[in-house]
Amino acid sequence: PHPADAPIIGASMDSQDLAPGEVFIALQGANTHAARYASQAIDRGATAIITDEAGAALLAEQNCPVPVAIIEEPRRHAGLIADRAYGHPSAKLKTVGVTGTNGKTTTCFSLHAILEECGLKTLLTSTSLVKIGEFEARSSRTSLEAPVLHRLLAFAVEQGCEAAVIETSSHAATFHRTSPIIFDAMGFTNLQHDHLDFYKTIDNYFAAKAELLTEQHTRFAAICVDDEWGRKALVGCNVKHLSFSAYDPHAAADFTITDERLNPEQVSHEFVLTERESGQQTKLQMGVPGKVNLQNAALAYLLATRGLGLPAEKVAAGLKKVQVPGRFEIVARRSETQPLVIVDYAHTPESLGEIIQLVRHFTPGNLTLVFGTDGDRDATKRAPLAREAARYADKIWVTDENPRTENPALIRRSLLEAIAEIRPDLSEVTEVTTCRRDCVREAILSAEPQDTILLTGKGAEHYQEVMGVPHAYLEADVCREVLAVYPRRAQFKLHDLPLED
Repeated sequence: PHPADAPIIGASMDSQDLAPGEVFIALQGANTHAARYASQAIDRGATAIITDEAGAALLAEQNCPVPVAIIEEPRRHAGLIADRAYGHPSAKLKTVGVTGTNGKTTTCFSLHAILEECGLKTLLTSTSLVKIGEFEARSSRTSLEAPVLHRLLAFAVEQGCEAAVIETSSHAATFHRTSPIIFDAMGFTNLQHDHLDFYKTIDNYFAAKAELLTEQHTRFAAICVDDEWGRKALVGCNVKHLSFSAYDPHAAADFTITDERLNPEQVSHEFVLTERESGQQTKLQMGVPGKVNLQNAALAYLLATRGLGLPAEKVAAGLKKVQVPGRFEIVARRSETQPLVIVDYAHTPESLGEIIQLVRHFTPGNLTLVFGTDGDRDATKRAPLAREAARYADKIWVTDENPRTENPALIRRSLLEAIAEIRPDLSEVTEVTTCRRDCVREAILSAEPQDTILLTGKGAEHYQEVMGVPHAYLEADVCREVLAVYPRRAQFKLHDLPLED
């Protein structure tokens, strides 16, 4: 068939997620080539197929009845194809991206709250959620594949959105998932030990992040220089940019944070953002407390005011309202009958140590940590993660996170061995070998009202993956189920119950 007979109104890389009139982009996968599933795509209405030489050979064997275009590296061009098919939607929106290891999601939710406060209906794509107005859907990954992202951007334009906040991972750059978007503003939070199972070295990981701060991807950049990687990113940035520090008030940065103060009653963080050149000071309040969240707040504020040109007063008002599922999410506030319960996504050694030390400020009793670590992911961070737990938590409950295809007992053993380096007798350390739900229940029910339960690693993930099967699981909901019976725990003793023979 002649290509002119195949008008394209959309694109997909998934043969099962394709609408009539869309083109199927068939890639080589980890185990098989997607061209093997071309018949599924054609049955769903694919008008053409774009693939590489290997895919074309497979299609020839199948006597493919629709036009086939052969290009090198079709993944590299998937975003360009989808952007054109959907009418260049990103060009019709204010676009802001956030990259880095930790803090991306919180910064994105902060920007979403800010833009909405400024009267701009905004698309949010993040690790935990996709949101357009009242429409919400849980995410399957941090950065969506390019055709899905551009489809969402087009939908956002149809729904009257004026802006888009896009959480942008290193994989987004490596796999061209945001191509060909040139963001109006891009923020860099930090770089920490993560994803080395894929990138092999920290330098490779950094290079993927730094690519997003170039003119091929953004027009403006705001960069946190609290670690060496931020300072390195600043040197290599070739677009209009500014720098800031949340940790060092004397840093050689354009903006610094001073006079920060935790507000235990409101569970918030107040601080002053100072511009070095003018000396101008701005008082701000972040609805999600923590030193690292001051980085996120300052980054969101600077991206909004300096990157997008939004009014400072509205931006500050939006920051106060920030709430992030799974990021310092307060599931239950402390009362006379129950402990403070907090869910957080912390899953790197640095973020775990920081969140435990922060929660200490809100804990008159014992700080109890429930944690594990992922299977089939970077195993080199397991021991450092466990050592942070051993150093800073009073009581530790070791459980499963997402074992995936690994033996969960072996993952837990690696954590326990590292904990024993700090606590040789494993005092106040409990391993739960059944399931994470059991661990959450036992940890909460063993706590006193003056204690704090901190559950890390899962955050707002809505599943737990075991041997390739995603089981429905949301940490905050499990906590609420347990807390629903917690106040009644002290009202009876087992021997008071009428037991039959």
